[in-house]
Amino acid sequence: MTERVFRFGPDENLLGVLTEPSAEVTGPAVLWLNAGVLHHVGPFGWYVTLARRLAERGTLSFRFDLSGIGDSPVRNDSVPALDGAIRDVTAAMDFLARKRQVRHFVLIGLCSGAVLAHHVAVRDERVAGAGLIDGPGYPTTGFYLRHYWARAFRLRSWLGAGRRLARRLVTRRGTAPERPSLLAESFFFDFPPREQARAELAQLVQRGARLLFLYTGGVAEHYFNHRRQFEEMFGRFGPGGERIEVDYVAEADHLYAAHEHRQRLFERVETWVSGCRERTYQLRP
Repeated sequence: MTERVFRFGPDENLLGVLTEPSAEVTGPAVLWLNAGVLHHVGPFGWYVTLARRLAERGTLSFRFDLSGIGDSPVRNDSVPALDGAIRDVTAAMDFLARKRQVRHFVLIGLCSGAVLAHHVAVRDERVAGAGLIDGPGYPTTGFYLRHYWARAFRLRSWLGAGRRLARRLVTRRGTAPERPSLLAESFFFDFPPREQARAELAQLVQRGARLLFLYTGGVAEHYFNHRRQFEEMFGRFGPGGERIEVDYVAEADHLYAAHEHRQRLFERVETWVSGCRERTYQLRP
């Protein structure tokens, strides 16, 4: 295995680390997308660990920083944040296509990186697969039933609700709502509307791409709390629907801080990427 640092992009203003196997490279290359403002090592360094473990299996990885994160300077244009991030990922794919003759790619991202992976996959047919960790999700009737049933008999929850209500009652009327920070506006992307997301997922399935959705208990309070919720959100996809894999790890937090949860994540991602490598995709060159 070897690792090299490259500058790339239209002005060579983006920085990435290429992890290459010692043996012959097979299958698509993996691109690791920033999670929020975390730079290219990933949370607790697990982008690095996974890139090296995948290299042992013959998979090339490229972990890089979007403009304005880590080692890549901010953009000097007025392109909206999401559009700029999509351009950066496209530049990474163009770079690997030119430098290593890579034709297909697998995108993996956590949180905002997962949302970005979705958008890029829809727009670029070179994407053969996308692994979305705590990515797009939408509360459903089932979500609310599970959410409130679990709290129905918890005294602490009722007391907490009472305290929150009291704070709202004593809050001075007319207080301006808190504005999102520039940081949040720049590096955290909204989920697409659910119907749009459903249509785009169907498009990806029809194209032959493989999708892995991993959700954790870290988002259970917000929008996803059971494996079957994926079907509640999007229904079934018919032919090709088997290309979508979904897992929910209730005991894991958003960043997989616990060692045992992280190891489980590593094994799951490795197995899925190996499946992407070994299968034949009906994708346009």
